[in-house]
Amino acid sequence: GYGVEGAVKFGIYEALKPLSKKFIDSQAVAFLVASMVAGAAAAITLCPMESVRIRLVTDSGFASGLLDGLPKLIKEEGLLSQFNGLAAMLLKQCPYTLGKQVSFDVFA
Repeated sequence: GYGVEGAVKFGIYEALKPLSKKFIDSQAVAFLVASMVAGAAAAITLCPMESVRIRLVTDSGFASGLLDGLPKLIKEEGLLSQFNGLAAMLLKQCPYTLGKQVSFDVFA
């Protein structure tokens, strides 16, 4: 899950940097905006995978992995239940992405 999350985060951040610089005069602020959007997209992408991972840890007989566990979990609990932890994920991913991505671009 975190490989997919990282690809989404880095891909969106790099795509949004030049776009956000067109609308925001300050490069640092433009990068902050791009990183927050990237962090949010990564959190949204990661939530369903984390739901399955947690279920697999708590119930080892539930499924053999993500590919069969996700459809089964959606069928049992509904699609929106996969995003129950979204607020916590956003509170974790957005500041982390902001600090990591922007610090590399501003200080490196």
